[in-house]
Amino acid sequence: MKIIKSFICISLVLMAITISGCSSKTDNDNVEKLSQEIVNEETVNKNEYFSNQKSITEKLNAELEKKPTLENPFTIVDPFEISPLTAIVIFTTEEPTQISVVINGKDEYTIIKHTFSNFSKKHIVPIYGLYAGVNNKVDIIAKTKTGEESKKTIELQTDDLPEDISKVKVNVADKEKMKEGLTFFDCPHVNGNYMLAIDSNGDIRWYLSSKKLNGSVMLTHLKNGNMIVSSGETIPNTYNNLSTVFEISPLGECFAAYNVYGIHHDIREKSNGNLIMGASKEGRDSQNDYIVEVDRKTGNIVDSWDLKEILPMSEYVADQPYTGGTSNWLHNNAIWYDENNDDFVISGRHQNVVAKFNAKTKELKWVLSATIGNKNKDFEQYLLKPVGDDFEYPTAQHAAMLLPDNRLMLFDNTNFDILDEDGTVDQNKLYSRAVIYNIDENNKTIKQDWQYGKERGKELYSSFVSDVDYLGENHYLIDFGGQYKDDNGTVYDHIYTDAKIKNASNKTTTLIEILNDKVIFEAILYGNSNSNSYKAERKDIYQGI
Repeated sequence: MKIIKSFICISLVLMAITISGCSSKTDNDNVEKLSQEIVNEETVNKNEYFSNQKSITEKLNAELEKKPTLENPFTIVDPFEISPLTAIVIFTTEEPTQISVVINGKDEYTIIKHTFSNFSKKHIVPIYGLYAGVNNKVDIIAKTKTGEESKKTIELQTDDLPEDISKVKVNVADKEKMKEGLTFFDCPHVNGNYMLAIDSNGDIRWYLSSKKLNGSVMLTHLKNGNMIVSSGETIPNTYNNLSTVFEISPLGECFAAYNVYGIHHDIREKSNGNLIMGASKEGRDSQNDYIVEVDRKTGNIVDSWDLKEILPMSEYVADQPYTGGTSNWLHNNAIWYDENNDDFVISGRHQNVVAKFNAKTKELKWVLSATIGNKNKDFEQYLLKPVGDDFEYPTAQHAAMLLPDNRLMLFDNTNFDILDEDGTVDQNKLYSRAVIYNIDENNKTIKQDWQYGKERGKELYSSFVSDVDYLGENHYLIDFGGQYKDDNGTVYDHIYTDAKIKNASNKTTTLIEILNDKVIFEAILYGNSNSNSYKAERKDIYQGI
């Protein structure tokens, strides 16, 4: 997992970050400073974590004006006071130079390297991926256009990790075959755990120091290298719905607040930069059944899709055993936007349904569900018919997406028919899995092509949340993030187990990376009061800059 990347564009080296793209400075335009174009700036400035951002950037710009040199640079760890394993290095050079950074790791696979693309005389360099509680050695290399290099090794001391952050145990690590990058995790509940990222050794190399910014709709990485985090303020009487999310860099610098009623579960970025968000419709008694498109530059809603209108239900009430009633009748937990065909794929957990519809016409194309057709005859023309003896319907599913070859991949929680005759959870019926289906849209048929997880039974049973990502051909990252277990190995369920029992159990996550049907990485998050994770993503932390 050696991280060696070079990008065409850079913003963060000169900190001229904009929402829409990269800086277009020339070699002679050497007046770059920390600058921001903030969407909904008033909301950002009122937030407890970002209210001091302006004064921080002014101080950093003042340090740049002092013209420190590469030999004696200005350094600061956690400059925005929310991302403890990051730093900024500030210096100037006599002629335009291109900067590379090397954050030394414990082995060749945990070194983080990045080369910024542009040349300048003034440099404000972001450092990502430090180790906690040690004096990190970081190499800064400045290269002129004629190829002359200067190098400075600096030391950056970081604080210890919080005592209540998750611990990580790595069971398998074939580092040569693993996808490059750090693995980012979030927690499904606000204030439940820290958002964090680990390397192939299981060492935490990045985290946000506030649990409040985690939960509900996290781990949305954007093309410019930023990410979406929670406001930490849920709307009363909703299922963890938010009214605001923030766009921040790995440093913790905030560039936008998006104020949308009922944000939940999933956010997708379109090629034009706009954001597709799961939402709720303000003013009605149902939630988690609305989708909006938000203009990235203004923060305004420019389009919307009402799933109550698109799905022809005879009654809008959650299927049993889900407890959503009429309020949380669908519980849409995934949005996949196929821009080539202008189609959406959604996942309604409380109806055991995955459906595809066209964004423009809002007409259904197909519906995958074992149960939704029982009471809703209007779905009959859209229902996919199974082909093959090994086919299994998904239930309580998450993370529905289309692969590059247009097959459907999702995480199948399977917590639907798991009780024994006495009404208790049958340990022998428990399993969760990642699954890939092949759909013939013309003939409305579906067959199961691949799965992983069923063969390991209750060991990987994840009764809620969870995720699966495509890393490449036959290469997948699976987050079994909703595990409840006691010390004796008994596994509990999110719905059927008494809340006191499951909440007192060990809430863990098992992450598995698979290549050509072989496990090449397996790690367990444990030890925190809540080490469940809603999503996991493998990303180059310097992506987009």
